[in-house]
Amino acid sequence: MSNLNMIAIPDIIAYVGGIPTGYDLVVYEKSGDAIDGTALYGFDEIGMFDFSYSEPTYCFLGTSLPDADPTYCHVNRPSLGEF
Repeated sequence: MSNLNMIAIPDIIAYVGGIPTGYDLVVYEKSGDAIDGTALYGFDEIGMFDFSYSEPTYCFLGTSLPDADPTYCHVNRPSLGEF
């Protein structure tokens, strides 16, 4: 099971820095949930999707997989011995 981690950005215009590793830059409705927002590819997209929200708010949204199995793959592929 994954855990969502959110880092709020109180003022996107005053923010200095980059996107933390493992996080996405997200715009969402201030009264809503960040998971329902729009992920942006970079800071150059700030403002491009504000029309979709009455009170656009920005954050970094990331996932943490503390119990993830690095050998697990969700794609069902035959093993090499099955060819």
